[in-house]
Amino acid sequence: MVYCSPLRPQGKPKIGLCVTVCSTDVLLCCRVNCVRFPLYLLMVIDGHGRGQVVGFAYVRYETQHYINRIFDAFVYSNVEACDKIKVVLTDKDFVEQQVIKTALSHVSLQLCLFHVLRAFNRGISEYNLSSDQRDRVCSIFEQLVYTDTPSEFDDLLRQLQAFPAAFAYYSRCWDVCKDQWAQCNTRHRVTFGVRTNNYVESQNQKIKFVLSQKVPFCESIHKLLKLFELQYHEHQQRNSEAVCKKTYIHNSKLPEEFCSKLTVYALKEVNRQLAKASLWLDSNALHILRLLVYICCEENLYKLRF
Repeated sequence: MVYCSPLRPQGKPKIGLCVTVCSTDVLLCCRVNCVRFPLYLLMVIDGHGRGQVVGFAYVRYETQHYINRIFDAFVYSNVEACDKIKVVLTDKDFVEQQVIKTALSHVSLQLCLFHVLRAFNRGISEYNLSSDQRDRVCSIFEQLVYTDTPSEFDDLLRQLQAFPAAFAYYSRCWDVCKDQWAQCNTRHRVTFGVRTNNYVESQNQKIKFVLSQKVPFCESIHKLLKLFELQYHEHQQRNSEAVCKKTYIHNSKLPEEFCSKLTVYALKEVNRQLAKASLWLDSNALHILRLLVYICCEENLYKLRF
């Protein structure tokens, strides 16, 4: 059973940002209805930084056939908006990823960093490493995830090669998909700081309070629709309040007329990026100055020659 809501007029911007896709945990799947069907959620992040459910599905089996029907229904309900999707965030489910690549071939797949670190820690625990070696390997991999430059990434890989078993595990399972989890490869994608499936996991916690294993199947669908509708109206009220009241954000380098056209969430994100840019400029000022001098000298030489 698949339910996908078409994006409403006031919600158009949210589909163009980032889509998070995740199935609920196995234990939760057994507790949300009496027939124990797994529950899948599709969520988007809107311009205010809030997650909204745009579809859910009960599936009999977690196979490619059933997951494919979920995305077929989602694409059918949002034909025009699907072209604006840039990133799909998911866990490392190969079947799910294959379906997404087929249904939304133009999007970039990105892995939830929480699931990445947890999966690596579990995988490396199966190898014959001492406690200190395992901690060191996990520390190196975590730095691989969050490093900003390819050169630092390569340096960390050389450190990982000191542990042959761990490096073999990395080469076999993680090197082929590093474009989906390494920050130095994903930082150019538009995700507005969303790197995990926390929005979906938070929604799962709310579902736990509404559903249980004793709830009949039809009643569970009715309760889910009621929950998502109430959440939608709650978001609309918050958005209206944000538009009506004037918000002052101190220490902003942006002009006031520009600030008035952004949401509070977007303005804070822009200010954060400006602060990071200023730090980078301060740390690389000498290098930039030398580069400008070199460019000026080259231009003068070019003019003298001709």
